Amino acid sequence: ATTGEDAVDLVKDHPFDLVFLDEMMAGMGGLKTLDLIKDLRPELPVVMVTKNEDEVEQKPQTLDDLRRVSGVGDTKLSRYGDAFLEALREGT
Repeated sequence: ATTGEDAVDLVKDHPFDLVFLDEMMAGMGGLKTLDLIKDLRPELPVVMVTKNEDEVEQKPQTLDDLRRVSGVGDTKLSRYGDAFLEALREGT
């Protein structure tokens, strides 16, 4: 999703196992989007991502890194983790 509104609609329509959410996104901000997602699916793990110009960007590079930041179990990561890590490496 490219906007907070789109993210909320996607969570309504799809049984996601994990959401990565940017704090600074187009349309509705990330924190408001988080509130709405948690109203819909309080059990859904959400990893908030933000970047500050003073911070060094550190992306997860392995499934162990992704497990550590997401708290998602092995079964779900084995289905989606590799694709997510590949997208991070490509910068998408």
